[in-house]
Amino acid sequence: MDTEGELFFFSEEKYMIEKPELFDEERCELLRQMPEVKNIYEFMKGLYECGQFRYTNPIISFLPT
Repeated sequence: MDTEGELFFFSEEKYMIEKPELFDEERCELLRQMPEVKNIYEFMKGLYECGQFRYTNPIISFLPT
């Protein structure tokens, strides 16, 4: 990823470079892997439970305007 591009701000690589003491090799490999459906499901489930969102809120936010 281009380190000068606008999207680099949101990249995990940016934080790995800025704070290398927080990322060992195993964690870096885990972050670079493509997430599986199960991982995404667990993340979204935790997000709903934490924020007590209704199921329609995130779906609406993904719709293009």
